[in-house]
Amino acid sequence: MSGPHHTQYNSSNGGPVYASQGIQNIYLSEVIDHFEKGSRALKGKLYPNAVAEFEEAVTTAARAGLENDPAAQAKIAQAHFFAALALLGGRNPGDRGPEEIQRIERHLEQVMNYADESSVCQAKVLWAIVNEDYYAAYGMHPVKEEAADFGQSLENLSPGDLEPFVTHLTRVTGATWNSLCDRAVAYGMMPPPVVQTEVRRVVDPHRPVAVKKYFTHTPRHRSSAGYIAAFAGAGVLIVAGLAMQNFGTLLFVVGGGWLAKWGFEELGRYREYLRRFREAEPKPSDRQLDEWLREDIAVISRRAGERVRLNAELTAQGGDLVYPIQVVVGIPSGNQAVSHRLRVRPGADGMVRANTYDVLIMFLTNNLISIYRCILDNHTGEAVYEENTEYHYRDIVGVSSQSIPIPEVLADLLAEIDENYKNVPLAQTFRLSITSGESLSVATGFRRPEDGLTGDIAWGNNARSLDVIKKMIRARHTA
Repeated sequence: MSGPHHTQYNSSNGGPVYASQGIQNIYLSEVIDHFEKGSRALKGKLYPNAVAEFEEAVTTAARAGLENDPAAQAKIAQAHFFAALALLGGRNPGDRGPEEIQRIERHLEQVMNYADESSVCQAKVLWAIVNEDYYAAYGMHPVKEEAADFGQSLENLSPGDLEPFVTHLTRVTGATWNSLCDRAVAYGMMPPPVVQTEVRRVVDPHRPVAVKKYFTHTPRHRSSAGYIAAFAGAGVLIVAGLAMQNFGTLLFVVGGGWLAKWGFEELGRYREYLRRFREAEPKPSDRQLDEWLREDIAVISRRAGERVRLNAELTAQGGDLVYPIQVVVGIPSGNQAVSHRLRVRPGADGMVRANTYDVLIMFLTNNLISIYRCILDNHTGEAVYEENTEYHYRDIVGVSSQSIPIPEVLADLLAEIDENYKNVPLAQTFRLSITSGESLSVATGFRRPEDGLTGDIAWGNNARSLDVIKKMIRARHTA
């Protein structure tokens, strides 16, 4: 082959490559072919395929020395920008890891080497979005300081330049993204945002007292007839004794006084009974407790989606989840049961309800499971403790429902309300086991197999959640 050779920098691996001028047209055709394939994949939101094609386009261009070819420069700049956009995978930069962000920034840096104004402006705007949604959102120092000012390039974007952002980014935070959405709305590319006024949840003001009553033992009925009869008898004895006006008067008056004293003591016991009865009655129904729990879980699930930074809709609706949110509800055990003053009570339906719940809310995406865990105070409907964890399916050994020896503190708490549970030896648990030896375990019920005594937590989705998560983990392990 003849013709001059050009030394170029390979943006893919950083090494120099050489190509003959005579075959550059062939390579240009190949670059365009990969670019078109990447564009089709991006349009179909096949993001991994789009990344592969766009990166192959820029690698081919570098190999052929096309980076100084005016006919190829626009395509190369666009390929770098679209590769960076596709690397986000249809999500916001804050949901990406540091390696992915670095890879995105390398592509954006390459765009700056070209004079294609449209691509440069798009790259700057995307870099400003990355800076705000990733670095600023997590309190990190950005790699490129000047990216903070790149949002100004937004003014130079045409509707066509805005379209990729609108189509392939979701749930982004930051001033640049907000301004971009305003421009898209002005161009008719997006509907006006629905102004959602935050609806403050109104909790029944009587709920704390009602829940406390539900878990307070109702004392055995005590009649008022005792002290009434005692006072009546004392009165009769004293009146009769005074009427006798003889030696019997003393006996009758002393007897009446003793009977009155016993009556006052009985009155005190009756008043104590009434006080304890008022503390325990009237109790809310099992149905009311269950309705409050459903409301609490709905509110906490929305908050949990924000905590784990996921779009909690299914992928078919543009969200991140392959299954609906899965919720497991149990009760705290061990030290948590003591510190939160756990009270448990089997209802008329045999289901166990508690004044404090241990709640796992699980978000199943294609690659990982994000878990929000909290302790729910049933008196107020508020979470008093929260934590977030995230696991890849490959790191999960398994999910199981097991019977384990019940902690003594739980058995004592159960027995305070219902003596039938005094010697319950086993607790049913939901357990998620991790390769590191960690495990997430929640007590979801109680068992005494020899006489058929059971008591599951009054949350009907526990068994279904177990089945869904098992199915997802099996599918991912098999894949």
